[in-house]
Amino acid sequence: MTEMTVLKEYLERTESGETLEFDEFGEAVELGLTPGRHRLAYNTMKSHVDNISDVDGMEGINLMRARDFAEENELDASPFQEMLESYFDNSNVSDKFKNHMAGELPSSMSIADVRNGLYRINNFFDFDVYHKQPELRDERIEVEEADYLRAVDENIDWV
Repeated sequence: MTEMTVLKEYLERTESGETLEFDEFGEAVELGLTPGRHRLAYNTMKSHVDNISDVDGMEGINLMRARDFAEENELDASPFQEMLESYFDNSNVSDKFKNHMAGELPSSMSIADVRNGLYRINNFFDFDVYHKQPELRDERIEVEEADYLRAVDENIDWV
């Protein structure tokens, strides 16, 4: 399958109401970096985002990548930025603390590094008290992931 065919298939799927898997979304971003594919990749990302009801850490990464992709290619980043701002509203980290957290992160991070950080957050809350209150565990993880991604966003170039 050609790269344009892959992007067209992803767009058809998202336009029919599906969402892409995390790796498929990343592939759409990567394929869109080639000149002549920007608009098709952008439309695919926007269509994917239109199908999301709840943003979690992995979708937060997708939104940041899509936002930076749109800005880099002089396209409208507002659909991605608005969802990110809504997601980050759950975070109550002050700018001072966010900057401190960002300073503690490595100067260079890959997508895999960021995902590993999310996995560590999830694993951190794997102890008995939360097994009796899973909603509390989910709430804590959601806040911690948003705080972490806000700090990471200060440090990483997503595209």
